[in-house]
Amino acid sequence: MNTAILPKLHLHLTPHLRLVQQLLPLQRKAYQHLLEQTIADNPFLEWETGSTTSLETLDEERAITDDYAPLIPDAVVAWRRGYCRVQLVGASARRLQLEPTALRLLRAAATPADTKQYLRQALGQAKTLLTAVKGRQHLLTVILSYVAEHQRPWWQEDQPLRPLTQRHIAAALRLHPSTISRALRDKYLRLPTGRTVAAQHLLSRSLKTMCGELTSSRTCQERLCELVHEEPSRAPLSDRALQTKLHAAGFLVSRRTIAKYRARLRIPAAHRRRLGRRVTRLAG
Repeated sequence: MNTAILPKLHLHLTPHLRLVQQLLPLQRKAYQHLLEQTIADNPFLEWETGSTTSLETLDEERAITDDYAPLIPDAVVAWRRGYCRVQLVGASARRLQLEPTALRLLRAAATPADTKQYLRQALGQAKTLLTAVKGRQHLLTVILSYVAEHQRPWWQEDQPLRPLTQRHIAAALRLHPSTISRALRDKYLRLPTGRTVAAQHLLSRSLKTMCGELTSSRTCQERLCELVHEEPSRAPLSDRALQTKLHAAGFLVSRRTIAKYRARLRIPAAHRRRLGRRVTRLAG
């Protein structure tokens, strides 16, 4: 540590630490930038050596080839002894610790009084940040654990996704929906099956079936994609025809909902699909 910077406290340190309680809602890049800046300004903070859980210990490197760049997850889901366990990895798992040199300098009798006053302020701010980062990591683990456990039948038993929204998670964990939204944004989970998925992919709105039960709207969208893929190339299915087939499959959806799903999935209307395939045939 360079002790030459100790006599003065950087003016922008305090505004950074005022955001400590908002660390969780921040997006990944903003959070990392804020954290790195604050650590650079505080002589008591440093990254704990070996605190980042390496994916090498989880045999991730076996999936790496020369022409494939794997998607690095933020957390790994494990199924052990009948319950779901989530472990943060990579940058999300990094831990902070107090820098010992600054602590010894604070306790030294030869340290000037003004330097000790600065060090006491910096130490208090460092402890606040340590608590906030640990709280953020704990809350991330709780949220991701809830999502992974709720959708366990999907990744463990190959069943359809269960309805799950941000409001549902917020109500269950007594948090604000915006906190859930920002916590799950840009987060990826590696499932016990070896598949890495976006945490947002595990969320889905509910949809009524013909039997009156609730299912996932994402399951209905997947069936819609299958119907479009299987339709005759010269006679694409209209939204009304797709609605009839989805009703037969047990999904209670309106024609307007099908149009909304098509737009979300970037599936053109029937006449555009027919025209596009005709152009493809002529070009071939």
